[in-house]
Amino acid sequence: MAANGNEPESGHPAHRLLDAGCGTGLVSEAALGGGFTVTAGDPDLEMTAFTAARLGDRARVLTAALPRLPFPDGEFHATIANFVVNHVDHPRAATRELGRVTAAGRPVALTVWPPAGSTAATLFARMVRDSGATEPDRWSLPPEVDFARDVSGLCGLLTQAGLTDPEGYEFEVPWRIDPEDLWAGVAGGVAGTGSVFSAQSHATRERMRKAYDGLVPEYLDNGLLSLPGRAVLCTALAPA
Repeated sequence: MAANGNEPESGHPAHRLLDAGCGTGLVSEAALGGGFTVTAGDPDLEMTAFTAARLGDRARVLTAALPRLPFPDGEFHATIANFVVNHVDHPRAATRELGRVTAAGRPVALTVWPPAGSTAATLFARMVRDSGATEPDRWSLPPEVDFARDVSGLCGLLTQAGLTDPEGYEFEVPWRIDPEDLWAGVAGGVAGTGSVFSAQSHATRERMRKAYDGLVPEYLDNGLLSLPGRAVLCTALAPA
């Protein structure tokens, strides 16, 4: 039952969904198409601006960072966090917060990339190598707060954060994207590869772009990059 005692019917416009770590707003846009009332939040100002431009007045978009979200207990009927908990300093605290803002007995869904990586990661690794770029020290969690990036580890994270009835699986992600759109993320400093790019000199950045352009044809399919990978999805229910 929702925290306010009024459980909405599935698919009803009042079915409030939180997209925590919304990025460019693709998932939020899909949720709007499914009849959800969407709140999208991200700690990155550029991402929230991008999402706000994409969604217009169809959704509430704001800057918000885990593990402290500006919402009351049980505010949402479903919460999603795609590829988010692997980027926070305290995954369990972040997951507990997602459970807090979700109505009791309602779903929280998390995704992470498994250790095997993706075709996109291979492309970026080749670009860095071919350009001679120097990788800065990678950020990593201390072992005592880290979790395994697989079904068991992610479901365990949800359970340790107080959520119940976890379920999960690993699945294929048939990612296709315009080469210029992908490069815009790198040049904008998004994710690990964007951080590597931002740390380089101007000359090295130019070499990275040249290396990227040289590799792109190998991955093209009808004008789009085809970068299949795998992801882990786990869901659980918010505690009472």
